[in-house]
Amino acid sequence: MQHKYFVYITSNKYRTTLYIGFTNNIQNRLSQHYFDSQNAKKSFAGKVCL
Repeated sequence: MQHKYFVYITSNKYRTTLYIGFTNNIQNRLSQHYFDSQNAKKSFAGKVCL
């Protein structure tokens, strides 16, 4: 059985903070970051990521 994972780096609007994460579903995870940055802003990634 083979697993696929993605390592990603995202940043805030002014590129002053980097967020590094990993996931096995990149589309879903980036959507979560985007939703949190536009709405909830409860997590670190939601506060700094676009």
